[in-house]
Amino acid sequence: MHLHGHDFKVVSIDAFAQPESFRDTINIAPGTRWDVELSANNLGIWPLVGTKPFHASNNGETPGGMMTRFIYQ
Repeated sequence: MHLHGHDFKVVSIDAFAQPESFRDTINIAPGTRWDVELSANNLGIWPLVGTKPFHASNNGETPGGMMTRFIYQ
């Protein structure tokens, strides 16, 4: 998953604490849990999207796929 306009801190993966790292993209494997911290300090409307080509459609049909908006003012 990729969040435009922000970096976030990875806190843990599957409940295991992680060394501090800031990212804007993470690859979340099926069945895993990632905990992240985000400072909402860049007002606006920002896409949150999947980063793999098959995430950009619904079984090959567009528009669709794994995408939403992160909105705050």
